[in-house]
Amino acid sequence: MKYKLLSNTQFKPFAKEFQQFLKNEKISETEWDVVKEKFPTKAEEFSDLIWNKILDNTFYLEHMGEKTVNVFFCDEDVLSRIMIQVKVAEVNLLEPEGVKWLFLNIKDEEKVAVFQGKKKYDAERNIEIYNMVQAGCEITKGKLFKQVCKMI
Repeated sequence: MKYKLLSNTQFKPFAKEFQQFLKNEKISETEWDVVKEKFPTKAEEFSDLIWNKILDNTFYLEHMGEKTVNVFFCDEDVLSRIMIQVKVAEVNLLEPEGVKWLFLNIKDEEKVAVFQGKKKYDAERNIEIYNMVQAGCEITKGKLFKQVCKMI
């Protein structure tokens, strides 16, 4: 198994894909519980299939902290990162006012540090993205990444 098993909550949006998976495996929905019990790798196969589908379509990640913002663009071969660190003690980026403050002060080098970098993936692209999600990154549509790129 490449990734962890999908939870029931994560599984629900993929009911259509699950039905197709059962059809491809020639397993009826009523047989699924027996198959899952006797052959737990079948559930793992489906879970990996869904994770790969999600990760194949993941291009942006972000991780927010009280004093830092990390935004990532996950290209095919290269991972781009922009890290923003707030140097002002009273600012909390987990609050809406903190984010507003950041956008007003992002170019002030005394208050905000911005770091940019790119690297090739150390492992398979999807595995690396999956590990980042497990470590706390959120999959996004890239709105924050694009906003930050325009401002710096």
